[in-house]
Amino acid sequence: MGGYNSGVIFTNDNCIGCNRCISNCSLMGANVSIIKNGKAHMEIDSRKCNDCGRCINICVHHARDFRDDTDAFFADLKKGQKISLILDPTFYAIYGKKAPCIVGCLRKLGVEKIYDGAYGRELCAYLTVKYLKEAKNLPVDQRAFISNACPAMIAVV
Repeated sequence: MGGYNSGVIFTNDNCIGCNRCISNCSLMGANVSIIKNGKAHMEIDSRKCNDCGRCINICVHHARDFRDDTDAFFADLKKGQKISLILDPTFYAIYGKKAPCIVGCLRKLGVEKIYDGAYGRELCAYLTVKYLKEAKNLPVDQRAFISNACPAMIAVV
């Protein structure tokens, strides 16, 4: 059970095993049903979870939580660790005019490279739609099954 509950998102003791997390998760196998103290309990397989946080928002029992590693991030920067960041486009939407100042501050603190996360999403959307168009006339048994872990990507397609 070393891979369970060891990632950023984890299940706390409020879990009653209602399975809402499983039915709303974009990744099959990321939630694992176990028996804990004689009761059903859902744990997260940290090797499969993409840390999207959907289960935190879905859980009505407040059984999902996340580890805040902000202090470790800044401590590692202070030690001179080489750290690069991928910034989601929502970073710029949330912080607006402050975004360039925040990025500059992170660079001064030692962040090595900062990448724009939008490129990967757009490439993924383009290639997925391209494949769907190219494969639409193939027999069903010759088409690849597409499963994407990103709810935003699924919404785009």
